[in-house]
Amino acid sequence: MSRNPFSRLPPQLIHNIASFMHPSHVVFGYKLSCKEVAEALREQYHTVKLRGDLRSLETYSVDADPIVVVVAEQPWPGAMFAAHWARPEPWRPLSRWQRHQLLCLAASSHHPPSLDAALAHCGAAIMEGALTSAAAVGDLEACQRLHDQAGSCLGAQGMAAAGLMGHLAVCEWLAGKCCPSDLRTLLLAAVYAGHKEVAKMALAHVQQYWYDDDYGLHLPYGLRELNSYQLGAAAKGGHLELVQQLGPDYTIIPRMGDYYGRVWEDALFGCPLEVLQRHQEDWARPVEYTGAKQLLWAAASPTPDWSAKCEWLLATWGGLPTGSYNDFGLEEEAFAALMQRPDFPVRLQLLATHGVEPASLLQAASEAAGAIGSTAAANFCLDELPALLLQWRAAAPPPPPGREAQQQEQQEHLPSQEHVMDFIAEAAAENQQVPVLRLLRQRGYDGFGLTHLLAAINSVWNWQPGNELEPPPNCMGAPTLQYLLLEEPEAWLGPGEKLPMSSTSVFRAAARLGAGLVLLQFLHEQHGARIDLAALAEEGSEEAVAWAMDALVAAGLPQQAIPCAQHERVVNRNLAVKNLLSQRGLLGAHGQDLVDESSKDESLEDESLEDESSEDESLEDESSEDESWDDESSEDQA
Repeated sequence: MSRNPFSRLPPQLIHNIASFMHPSHVVFGYKLSCKEVAEALREQYHTVKLRGDLRSLETYSVDADPIVVVVAEQPWPGAMFAAHWARPEPWRPLSRWQRHQLLCLAASSHHPPSLDAALAHCGAAIMEGALTSAAAVGDLEACQRLHDQAGSCLGAQGMAAAGLMGHLAVCEWLAGKCCPSDLRTLLLAAVYAGHKEVAKMALAHVQQYWYDDDYGLHLPYGLRELNSYQLGAAAKGGHLELVQQLGPDYTIIPRMGDYYGRVWEDALFGCPLEVLQRHQEDWARPVEYTGAKQLLWAAASPTPDWSAKCEWLLATWGGLPTGSYNDFGLEEEAFAALMQRPDFPVRLQLLATHGVEPASLLQAASEAAGAIGSTAAANFCLDELPALLLQWRAAAPPPPPGREAQQQEQQEHLPSQEHVMDFIAEAAAENQQVPVLRLLRQRGYDGFGLTHLLAAINSVWNWQPGNELEPPPNCMGAPTLQYLLLEEPEAWLGPGEKLPMSSTSVFRAAARLGAGLVLLQFLHEQHGARIDLAALAEEGSEEAVAWAMDALVAAGLPQQAIPCAQHERVVNRNLAVKNLLSQRGLLGAHGQDLVDESSKDESLEDESLEDESSEDESLEDESSEDESWDDESSEDQA
């Protein structure tokens, strides 16, 4: 038998060959060619990445957050995935959201056997995210299968994602399945992203329902207002020519309702200067009180002529108006966009030298840096921006008469570095940006406390049983809570010191966010949190629920039957845990509200806690088991 030629190669050459391959091919192909190759690559190549880069899709909406879509890494290790996950054991340690995320990956893998394995063993109901993932990669067959099995179609967020990705066959199929009101979402997303054929198709469906007496009232906006929203979507996306091709003249905005003025800000962001100059008379809004806001949208623009647009605005106004509103607290989207530009310091300089208050600018930039998770931007706000703001303002033209004293006061009252750290920390905690929190800790920040604890679990307070509002995907797994309690507890808790709020309330919030078993055990064993089996059953893993039931038995406490309020979420979502609870007799008939006295006490405790702390309240998981697994067993076989 001839010897494998790879076995004769020196380790350095083996590594050189591997460097030209996708890591998944190395792990499940090249490494298995012979023992010599496996040994040479053992340390560097041992994990398979299942999840591709998260796709954060900017939506066209006044108040909607970006849509985070989970898609499979390509090339996809289909045979290995199907073999590993086609059995119940690997799923037991995973919470419901992790199991559903694996289903999303399989749905977007273009590999039917992987989807077979996930559907058979994930133990989680098919939610909108799975169909969204399949739609995002244009897999019509997977979309149809998930729809047939789940019995429901995409909602507004999923339709927006489909329109933004622009796969025509998938969008046509969805348009025939969705509610008439969601067609508007599909249309605006396609226009915003510049997908002409999808936009034409969606507009035809909208017009069909619009003139149908049976469905006309389902559309929430008049046809003229809808035209204006199309114009805004096209302007913000930089595709004005598209909306002009779809029908009549959309350049006249109905000057009424909340939407008046929004098109101008959209155009400042997405359109080149020549378009602004051409349509200024029809689109521009009054500059009083909104000048700084308009200037910000132009400064955040992705167009190459962003600076020229800002200079044109200022020249048109004769400088930033004296009464212009400088509080950017409501302009988080624009500031997040600005701080993600590679040249964001230059853009901040333009704002500062033309009259935007340094204190407001420093706070808004710091909060945006924490919210987007940029450690580079956070360092810039801490190390360079305060001094630069003073330099820029000193070099700026003299202020208008009567504003000299105001400018001097602004320069003397910049937030301290401690306050800048506070701005960054709270925004990072609320947006689950753990790398930024780690950076602050490395720089000596010791201000973690109740504010950040509440921010870490804030999304749970917004959810109540029966409410469709769900915690954002980046909150699932409670990454900020994991960091504060497990990685850096000494940063804000002394030895033996209790949490600054009810540990049972923190346990309940962590459970509803699908936190891992280690964190739940820590809260129970180290901080005395009472186990809330009902909360744990909503998002928890089989392993975590089994631990909770055993712990209650060991402590001689009665196990709580799942109350009516949580019954539907467990039965209809966390199917694996539903089966486990049914085996223990803890899942009564729907509507049977069985709660022991301790559970009632905890509910009262939560209500009082929320009353006391309401004033304070305001997926990125790089190595979780649902995204990768170690291949040591495969390695040994090589």
